[in-house]
Amino acid sequence: MLGASFGSFLSVITNRIINDEKGIILGKSKCPNCNHQLHTIDLFPIFSFFFIKGKCRYCKNKIPLEYPLLEILTALIFLTNYFFLSTPAFDFFVEKNNITRFSFHFIYLNLICLILIAITFVDLKTKEIPNKFLYAWLLTCLFAPFISLQNSLISILLALIVNFIFFGGQWLISKGNWLGSGDVYFGIGIALILGFEKFMVAIFLTYLIASIVSLFLITTKTVTRKDTIPFAPFMSIGTLLSLYFGNYIYMWYLNTNIIFI
Repeated sequence: MLGASFGSFLSVITNRIINDEKGIILGKSKCPNCNHQLHTIDLFPIFSFFFIKGKCRYCKNKIPLEYPLLEILTALIFLTNYFFLSTPAFDFFVEKNNITRFSFHFIYLNLICLILIAITFVDLKTKEIPNKFLYAWLLTCLFAPFISLQNSLISILLALIVNFIFFGGQWLISKGNWLGSGDVYFGIGIALILGFEKFMVAIFLTYLIASIVSLFLITTKTVTRKDTIPFAPFMSIGTLLSLYFGNYIYMWYLNTNIIFI
């Protein structure tokens, strides 16, 4: 419920930023079609959508499916973060009986994921990442090396170098046609969070997923080869998968190579 509530709040502020509306945080919620102010019964995460049958109670206009999907996605990520922090099977284990430490890491990890989701959501809708989100992302990620203590300074520096060479190189060579500058700055935060090994895994997963999705969209003629496809969503998926399972994938890769050698 906590994750769903934040997902609901996230959908509101991202749309207000996209539409350049006032009262980004404190403004009252309203229907985007009839501008009628919404009441409590309209604002329960996930449940309200089904209770009012996916339509505004005032103008009967259909509510975009993105709202409940964003709430469900955020709820699932919050739940995953809980198990990620509290289950030894995951890469990062924090004893639940240490309430202060567990709560601190849980809040910080969820904050990272909220900004990640916001960037993904906005990039899907506008094909660009607003500077407000990039500033928030970089500022939040700057604390990652001091909070997680999982990655050495050398590992983080190597990840940053790879980001500037790989993503920055593509941006420079293509003059922004292959990647936007926002993706390069987005990559800086990812490097700070993951470190070198997981960052390499994230790059691999990002391009693997992007290739599969792009081929599917082209095959189904949803897009053409000339269309621009937002890249940040793929970076976000690769980042989350690498954050949760990066060590396992990296070690599997090394062991597989040793076997073949």
